[in-house]
Amino acid sequence: MGTGESSIIISTRVERKALTWYGRCFSVLARMEKNLAENADLWSLFEVICNLRKPTQCAEFFRDLCTLNELEAMAERWGIVQLLDRGLPYREISQVTGASTATVTRIAHWLRYGEGGYEAALRELRSEEK
Repeated sequence: MGTGESSIIISTRVERKALTWYGRCFSVLARMEKNLAENADLWSLFEVICNLRKPTQCAEFFRDLCTLNELEAMAERWGIVQLLDRGLPYREISQVTGASTATVTRIAHWLRYGEGGYEAALRELRSEEK
């Protein structure tokens, strides 16, 4: 190494894991809307959610964070995602959930063409069921 040069030596798994995590975050940031990507509070929220270990902790946190209507809307979306994943027709999903076909169509669009979050969550759910 010459004078003034610096090097990063990754010597532990923790450091490698951290760099991989940051690399993924930057990849996600590149795809997200600019105002959301630069919102430090939003990324802090994501980090806090990831660190909650038990469903009861998540329930308590989300109940403090969200209104009942917001929680119900998120739960409805997640339920629709699972029904779409099972291959149910949009009209049937609409009848079962009470959501409009427009809502089902919008969620199906995000499931297919979104950021991949729904698919990742479905994969996680499937792996837990095994």
